[in-house]
Amino acid sequence: MNRQHILLVDKDPEVRALLSQMLAEAGYSVSTAHDALSALDTARKSRPDCISLDMDLPTPGGTILYARLRRDETLRHTPVVVHNGCARLPNSVPTIARACCPASLLETVTRILT
Repeated sequence: MNRQHILLVDKDPEVRALLSQMLAEAGYSVSTAHDALSALDTARKSRPDCISLDMDLPTPGGTILYARLRRDETLRHTPVVVHNGCARLPNSVPTIARACCPASLLETVTRILT
């Protein structure tokens, strides 16, 4: 079985663990990153089907990571779900509240990938 792969990027280890477990239980393959640099490296190596991105990352930050993802030839079309409500991204970027229940993330990822 070829499961869809999600890259979960969040600075908070407890949030990463909770969301990662929820996505895995829903049948997704999940990898995680705690900052923008490791996320970009992981995304380039693993080519995820979707990226869940906490915009409030340590420097260089989520906004810079998002821009780098969109400039990267191999990643520019990878769907990104932002969790925190950053107003600097286009309206077409799926955004959920940082304090959302995990089910909102699962619902959004599932909608994007189906």
